[in-house]
Amino acid sequence: MNLISMRTRSELAKNCALWIICVRAFLNAMVDEKVLDYVEETGKGGYHRVYSPKLDEPMFKRYVARTVISSLMKDFPLETKAVIQLTT
Repeated sequence: MNLISMRTRSELAKNCALWIICVRAFLNAMVDEKVLDYVEETGKGGYHRVYSPKLDEPMFKRYVARTVISSLMKDFPLETKAVIQLTT
């Protein structure tokens, strides 16, 4: 294996580890928001979490809409109210 491929593998390993950390943080945030649920199971390498949806599809859609609109109201209140009034 040459120096370039070793360096590339090293960079990929770092990116992969970062990606795994980001995915785990996102899944845990979704558990905190009560969008996902999980059970801990034992397996290769110890304990791991198996995630499952906590909301059905209509409830999830309402959650997403509420979250997006709340964020827009916080950041752009006047513009968001104007658009909501136009669509109702």
